[in-house]
Amino acid sequence: MNCKPGDLAIVVSAPKEVRHHIGKIVQVVRLTTSWDGLTCWTLREPFWDVVKGRRGLCEGIADKDLRPIRDQPGQDETLQWAGLPNETPAEVIESLRK
Repeated sequence: MNCKPGDLAIVVSAPKEVRHHIGKIVQVVRLTTSWDGLTCWTLREPFWDVVKGRRGLCEGIADKDLRPIRDQPGQDETLQWAGLPNETPAEVIESLRK
């Protein structure tokens, strides 16, 4: 389980029809199951969306597509599975500025 009730979370993946959700910040409220059996979170503030020309209300997002944003001391739990980011050498950064 990625999130806990009340968490702010960022959408990190999504089905191709709703890839535009990636990067969206949501607040999760209650754990539920979607029509296709996925573990999902209902959203505190559902939002309107258009998918394949049809307008619909997005009321929940799959837990697997979310990463929590938490303000707590200690190491970010994401680093345990993602590892540290790669540092870019100063020469590469400088060459990109030209």
